[in-house]
Parts: sequence; structure tokens; C-alpha cells
Amino acid sequence: MRHFGFNSRKSGGSRRAIWRIGWKIDIVSQPVLLDVRTPDEWDVSHLPGAQRADHGTSAEAALSRATADTDVVVYDAVGYRAAELATRLRVVGFTHVESLDGSIFKWANEHRPLVRDRDPVRRVHPYTQFWGRLLLDDVRASL
Repeated sequence: MRHFGFNSRKSGGSRRAIWRIGWKIDIVSQPVLLDVRTPDEWDVSHLPGAQRADHGTSAEAALSRATADTDVVVYDAVGYRAAELATRLRVVGFTHVESLDGSIFKWANEHRPLVRDRDPVRRVHPYTQFWGRLLLDDVRASL
């Protein structure tokens, strides 16, 4: 599985999309951002423009209005739940699915944009006390 990073390039056939999501946005094709975290995690913060998908949701339900060649980036706290959904999406025929490199924890630790109700925020839900140790103190929300 390839991972979607800050300056990833993706090419295939005659199409080429260059994505930079973070401080600057330079997007040829906007990917669908799927957040595979719990409602409690989502309510603390998420990536701008993301939509939430339940961890156990079917691939079809997660992207009911998308076509098989839609660019999709999935993320969660550390990558496990996102990888599972990415696999389910590929199994049903989605061909351009990526995982956000380092998931939202890396994103937050690099002080990239996060939102809650469209308002900028700095903190991320730590998922559990154990996994929350991967977050810097200034971006870790309380449980």
C-alpha cells in the first residue's frame, strides 16, 4: 500500500494529480478525505474537508456517491482502521485509494490545519492514553 504524504505525486495512465494538503493547497484533483475515527475523536478535530466513516462501515456506504476512479485518502489516529477501510475499498473496485502517511497524529504533530465545526483548532483526540503518547503535548486533547 502506498501512503499519501504532504507532497505526494500520483500518476496513472494519462492522468496525473499533484496533491499538497497542509499549509498550502495546490490541488489538481481534490481527493475525498475519509476519517475512520469514532464520533468522539471526530468531534475534537479532523482534517479540513474530511467526511467521517464508521470503522465497520461497508466500502459502498463510505463512498456511496463516488466512482471507482475517485481519488480517496483515508486516515485515522495511527493507521490501523484506515488501512482496513482502504483494503475494503480496493476489494470492491476503488482504484485510487491512499492512506495518509502517519495518519492524523503525524499531521497534528507537524502543526498542520485541523478543524472542529469549520473552526481552526490545534488538538487531536488521543484515542487511548497509550496511543496518545505519540502526540506532542501541545496537540494532545484530554480524554
